[in-house]
Amino acid sequence: LGLAIVRKIVDQHAGRVVVDTRKGEGTRVRVILPRRPAV
Repeated sequence: LGLAIVRKIVDQHAGRVVVDTRKGEGTRVRVILPRRPAV
């Protein structure tokens, strides 16, 4: 449920959620958001 909410928010900001799983090491979740120019 938590990642579903994160994905919805990230999608609204034109970003990406990347999940990498390695056996015996665990799972890494990365949130990638685009940079916006300073105002």
